[in-house]
Amino acid sequence: MLYTNNYEAGYVLFIMKKIHVNSLVLNNPFGVAYYCNEGRNIKEWKKIQTNIEFKSIKNEIIQTNDDENKVKFTYKPNKKWNDLI
Repeated sequence: MLYTNNYEAGYVLFIMKKIHVNSLVLNNPFGVAYYCNEGRNIKEWKKIQTNIEFKSIKNEIIQTNDDENKVKFTYKPNKKWNDLI
């Protein structure tokens, strides 16, 4: 399953735990592949992985030096007689 279907080992472990915890019917080893191919399990796995990534990004502290990021400019009005036109 890992090599032929390109599933991650963590995903297969997640499916095995889900089968055990929820007491799902598993009559043969091919049943694990069936549960791995179900769309709702794939969506749930992606949601869990996204939440883990979000938590790791959320905990990062980004410090910036505000003096370096400020843009300085001066405005010099142009006072010519053709500016009135």
